[in-house]
Amino acid sequence: MKFGKIFAACAAAAMSISMLAVTASAEKKDSNTAVLCVAAGTNQQWKAGDLAGSTDATITGDGQYTVTAKLAEATGSIELILISTDIDVFAYGDGTGLAGSGLNLKVDSVKVDGNAIAYNGPSEGAFTTNDDGTTLRMNILNTWGNSVSDIASTAAESEISVTFTITGLGTTASADTTAAATTTTSAAAATTTTSAAAGTTTTAAATTTTAAAGAAAGDAGVAVVAATLALAGAAAFAARKKD
Repeated sequence: MKFGKIFAACAAAAMSISMLAVTASAEKKDSNTAVLCVAAGTNQQWKAGDLAGSTDATITGDGQYTVTAKLAEATGSIELILISTDIDVFAYGDGTGLAGSGLNLKVDSVKVDGNAIAYNGPSEGAFTTNDDGTTLRMNILNTWGNSVSDIASTAAESEISVTFTITGLGTTASADTTAAATTTTSAAAATTTTSAAAGTTTTAAATTTTAAAGAAAGDAGVAVVAATLALAGAAAFAARKKD
């Protein structure tokens, strides 16, 4: 009896250490990749690059993405469509796996040859992990493993695409926007006012202000203004000395 208790305690400790090891090895990446895996006749894509011309998605945070599979030849049916990612579910939420990750992947649209296909999911077993039990996957049509049929099989000529939205990553997808530098120049014509009584002349020099994207351009604008003020001061001094 005593040996049995010791064995049970050791087994429990081993399981705890195993869970800690899995959690410790989980790591968030700066970006992840999503691939549209398909099996459609002779067209097979299980990883990035299997079908030339296909488009993967680089996931940089919560947001909407599109993945595509370019078919090498037409087919009369589609046997499998799923989104496979390298997002480690143990790196999110409470670290216990998919259920506690807080991650969600929603299929927004499925298109075959540019035509929308009715999506009726997600059904049970659609939102899951890959065969490694660690990375995130969404089954859309899988007649082999998970028995998910959230779209009907159909013929396809050249392309299958899926647009989806992912949330729970803790960051927002970075936008690919570039702000072009803008330059604004304002110049006031030099004006001269002469007072006969005082015999003084006041000159307002033209000023130029330049605004450009980036700190370097901002510094250049400050330098221009400083130089202009210095010239204005020198002009005023020269006028007073002449008088």
